[in-house]
Amino acid sequence: RPEPDLDAVLSVLSSPPPPAPAVPEIPPPVRPVPATALAAELAARRLPGASPAEPEPAAFGARFGTLLHLLLERRSVPLEERLDTLLELGLLDPSLAPSLLSAARALAAHPLVEPLLASPDSLSEWPFTVRLGRFLVTGKADLVGPVPGGRRVVDFKSGRPPSDPLVLMQYRFQLAIYARAVELVLGGPVEAAAVFASGDVLPAAPPSLLDETLAVLTV
Repeated sequence: RPEPDLDAVLSVLSSPPPPAPAVPEIPPPVRPVPATALAAELAARRLPGASPAEPEPAAFGARFGTLLHLLLERRSVPLEERLDTLLELGLLDPSLAPSLLSAARALAAHPLVEPLLASPDSLSEWPFTVRLGRFLVTGKADLVGPVPGGRRVVDFKSGRPPSDPLVLMQYRFQLAIYARAVELVLGGPVEAAAVFASGDVLPAAPPSLLDETLAVLTV
């Protein structure tokens, strides 16, 4: 029986152990979040010292805004007929009818809105669910329609732009989220803006700012 090769045995014994198998990195969990809530988080991250927003005046609060959206959603029916329907159903305080109709007319005639309302290819109250970084974002865009070279997203707002910088930043991030959702689902390029009944326009936050701020949010 041959003698064992001591040098070979010692070489094996002195060799470093093989490296442990790499443990796969577990990605962070996906966090479901509404677009409006995510926009608020993004705005707070960009303006950490800003105070909470003041509530909107009652005449142009959430109820008024909801009814305004209902008027603009049914594009095939004249605004006056839509308003009469809301009154007949008891959904609208008659004292608010003139203000509501005036706001709806102003929005419908705005140059960023009018061609979209006239297009059969436009989508009202377009719902979406998209993955943005660590977030699964859900939302509903007021109006999405074709424009030369791409698409436009419009978010209807009653009254005038608020003076609160935190609210303005939140609106801009919300628009950027809408634009990204349309781009991911329907294709781009996409422009987005909030159009106020006063005629004022608020553009979306730049895509680079959206990506930069999304990257630093924790789950």
